[in-house]
Amino acid sequence: MRSASTDRRAPEPSSSTRSKVMPQTDPARFVVRFPDVARELGVSATTLRKLCNDGKGPPLLRISERCFGVRRGELDAWIEGRKVGGP
Repeated sequence: MRSASTDRRAPEPSSSTRSKVMPQTDPARFVVRFPDVARELGVSATTLRKLCNDGKGPPLLRISERCFGVRRGELDAWIEGRKVGGP
């Protein structure tokens, strides 16, 4: 058995430390990357890009120079707004 001075494992974080390390985040704020949005909607990236450029797609975020995404909550709201009434 090892003594406490030779044990190289990090000490277990206390519950107050753990909550600071892993804060609760709102899933609606997660960002879904553009290709994943297109895949989820079942359209090509080109079609989704045209929808967004025409103002008919979900609102985009610029993540970096060439990378775009959509907040999960905004994508879900956009999808809900596209529902068509039944017969």
